[in-house]
Amino acid sequence: MSISDFLVTPFGGAVENAEFHLSNLYLHINDTDPDLNEQMIADNAGAGKYGRTYATRWAIHHGVDSAAELVARAPGLITYASDSWHQGFTINFQNQRFKGSTLQVMGVDYDQDEWAIVGGTGEFAMARGIIKKYPHSTARGRVVVKLNIHGFCSMKPTRLGIPYPRKTQTWGGNVGQTLDVIPQPWRLESFKIHEDNGFISSFALKYVDRTGSMYYLGPYWGDVPGTTKITLSPSETLQQVHGTSDNYRGTTIVTSLTFTISNRAADETFGKSSGTDFSPALAQDECIVGFYGQSYGKFLTSIGFYVHKSSVY
Repeated sequence: MSISDFLVTPFGGAVENAEFHLSNLYLHINDTDPDLNEQMIADNAGAGKYGRTYATRWAIHHGVDSAAELVARAPGLITYASDSWHQGFTINFQNQRFKGSTLQVMGVDYDQDEWAIVGGTGEFAMARGIIKKYPHSTARGRVVVKLNIHGFCSMKPTRLGIPYPRKTQTWGGNVGQTLDVIPQPWRLESFKIHEDNGFISSFALKYVDRTGSMYYLGPYWGDVPGTTKITLSPSETLQQVHGTSDNYRGTTIVTSLTFTISNRAADETFGKSSGTDFSPALAQDECIVGFYGQSYGKFLTSIGFYVHKSSVY
């Protein structure tokens, strides 16, 4: 699971010491076979829906598709009372980072705006917070709801030591306007590369920091001729960048960049390869979450990278 979708940061509360943001999660509800995970267990005949109760074992995936990574199960009960459905369930995490930990959730029907987090265990001990709900789709007995979870808890101090992204060296020259991110990126959402007559002139980024806030960097976010935008899905990461740099009329510039993105058969290449090859050294579990560098006129003169772990363990 993408590290930016599971953000945990220190928090100076009296009891809680951590704030958490869990995003890009999708609740899958299915009342038909073969993936049945909601079934009626009590029906008070003659009293309308009052007292009708369903048992659930909903699935929470890191993606819209039911084949996406299973993050948690949500066993619980739904009961009709006071003209609405009242729900109480446990989010029981299955993924490696929080396996065995739980969040206790209460609220009304899943087509309303929010549920309340009223407790937690394991990594989320004494949790409190809210779950924002966004209905995504309904078809043939299957309902998909997008979830954004925000809360506070008392987490073991050893679990708060999640490192910041590391910054690589730059490649190319050392002249021009500096392009760098503030604050540091945790997930790369999309980026643009601008070319002018075969030369790479600059880049732009859209990224998320460790609190889940969105930021932009770079001059080319409008519809500028020669600009190509690449958007990463929640399950994709930028695995590697290979480039070349060369001397052009007395200035060292970045002459080409090739981007390797997970789950894609073909790389994306910009510019014209010439000069010295370069690429950042990445560990097996690392990916690129941002760029920085310099541009001068119509040339990108240097580029470096922010690198982070591909997932939270």
